[in-house]
Amino acid sequence: MRWVLRLIIAAGVLGGAWPVAKLLWDMETGAAPFAVGLADGTVQQAEIGPQSYWPQWAPRPEGARFAVRAHFGPGTNLAETGYAEIGGFDDAAALQAAYAEKLVAAGWEVSPMHLTVALPEVPPRSARLCLVLARKDGNSLMLSVTTDKSGLSRLHWTRGEQLPMQGSEKGLCR
Repeated sequence: MRWVLRLIIAAGVLGGAWPVAKLLWDMETGAAPFAVGLADGTVQQAEIGPQSYWPQWAPRPEGARFAVRAHFGPGTNLAETGYAEIGGFDDAAALQAAYAEKLVAAGWEVSPMHLTVALPEVPPRSARLCLVLARKDGNSLMLSVTTDKSGLSRLHWTRGEQLPMQGSEKGLCR
């Protein structure tokens, strides 16, 4: 009789944990849907995971790993946006230059930039972000790749205007 009680308890624990386990699984392998409550009371739909929406108009950089991470639908005062993580490249400046060149060839208005940031580590150290800000047909892209291997490299897309990072300077990384 004890084994039946244990089986019932185990089934209850697994059944109760299943929604959380499924959510985590979808975030790692699929596209987990979310609803984000904003301060003004509106709700923004989102999805997190590698199968999240990525628009056809947003070219991917070549020569790097590319993993979609999130998509946020439009909100009352927010543009639709999303991002992917970039990795597996050796030279951030070369990736920045190649991506800028690819976008120019595709008719994008391109602004290469760079920015030195302090990393939140002890002891403190800095990293350089090599940026590409691009606009075309009311859409924007911002590539941000780092010379550091800390996982800060991303490609963001926005349906609307993307502003440059505060403190960034025009020009390619060196």
